[in-house]
Amino acid sequence: MLSAIMEEIKKLRAKAGADVLTANNMAQNHMARKRTAQLRLPDLVRDYRTALSSHILPIIVTGSEASQFAATAKEKTGTAAVDGEAVYAEILSRLPKEVIGMAPKNVSELISRHFSDIAGESGILSYPAINHKSSKGFVVNNTSDLEKFVKKTINSSLGVEISPIFSLRAIAEQALEAEFSGNLFPVLVVVKDESLVDSLVSAYSKLSGASFLLTAGDVSANLNSEVLAKTSETDEEQVLKALTKVKNKMKKL
Repeated sequence: MLSAIMEEIKKLRAKAGADVLTANNMAQNHMARKRTAQLRLPDLVRDYRTALSSHILPIIVTGSEASQFAATAKEKTGTAAVDGEAVYAEILSRLPKEVIGMAPKNVSELISRHFSDIAGESGILSYPAINHKSSKGFVVNNTSDLEKFVKKTINSSLGVEISPIFSLRAIAEQALEAEFSGNLFPVLVVVKDESLVDSLVSAYSKLSGASFLLTAGDVSANLNSEVLAKTSETDEEQVLKALTKVKNKMKKL
């Protein structure tokens, strides 16, 4: 199904981007086909994104060098990479500085309002209501408190599963750019907050059927999930070695 959708996207992209050079009946027909292709593409992209979810192979990367590992992998091998905490970062970017010191319930209501906007923009059609009671007793005195508060509010109401659902759009964009139509699309998911790692490994596994965990650099948390590969450095040799382990594991899926 995915390959069929991609083939159709390729055809429509060619038609949508075609130049019309002459003003005759043939050119008018070309213009009509071009317009039709432009109108159909968004629906096909949505279908592609939906179909892609069962082809994604999430590779959670955590540790002090997680971001550098992903950057090196993307540069040297073209492996897709996303921020596993992007949904929280997006909410934080929309909250005004004035929320520091505000009553927790008011902050929670702002988070709910902004997430509603984000969900609409991301194509997330349904989700549980934000539970404002989860904010009770939490004090937001600084940006660090605010980050923790956002994660607590979102995860307690929507579950950590909202993170991979939100990341699907970013993953799909990279898959579309690569014109992927194969069996498994590996994507590195960078998670800096180690307290979320085990939950995200589980959440991504539920979404796609399987996920792997790599560590890069120092890791302070006691992780319960199985670590497929550990790297102390993020030079090309170490990164490729870790990715080779992933490829070997993929063959067994």
